[in-house]
Amino acid sequence: MHDIDDVLAQAAAWKHAGLGVALATVVRTWGARHGRPRKLCVNERGEFVGSVSGGCIEGRGDHEALEVMAGGAPRVLAFGIADETAWSVGLACGGRVEVYVEAVRMKLAVLDQLTLARKAHRPVALLTWLDGSEQQLVSPPQAPAELAAAVGDALRTDQAVVVETARGNVLVEPHKTRRPASSSSERSTSPSRSRRWPRARGSR
Repeated sequence: MHDIDDVLAQAAAWKHAGLGVALATVVRTWGARHGRPRKLCVNERGEFVGSVSGGCIEGRGDHEALEVMAGGAPRVLAFGIADETAWSVGLACGGRVEVYVEAVRMKLAVLDQLTLARKAHRPVALLTWLDGSEQQLVSPPQAPAELAAAVGDALRTDQAVVVETARGNVLVEPHKTRRPASSSSERSTSPSRSRRWPRARGSR
């Protein structure tokens, strides 16, 4: 199972158990290599699965994640050399990363649909309006006209992209999985073991 599958499975399990859950997704990177799309989920107890930076900035987002779980607006967190926290998050060489943090509320149905699509190896794109107003899961033929090209490019390159539209900025997140070479290579689909959210220096 891909690490994103682990994150989605755990987020759904926590939400179905009645816990508050937030998802963090890398939106943009500059000057720092973060590889394929990254995602992390965290619950109200501070337990988390996944990574958005390989561990260097996770501890800076605990306050914001708790706020969105408590009803706060979704938000984009920026970390980089222009920020005074850059040295402490491992981007001192000029790298910059933006991470979108959202609560999993009424979007649980979309989360479940995404999990099923990935298990079926069906290529889809998750469209998230960064103001939190809407979220859609679409296949390429279902993509809105203004986002059709971005959806196709994202699935072809396996890279997320932010698109400016008349309704605001939209994160186009590709989800394309490959079938395993043989059934013997398949992993368990049970949720991953979670870790405690690391506290940033100086936080309580």
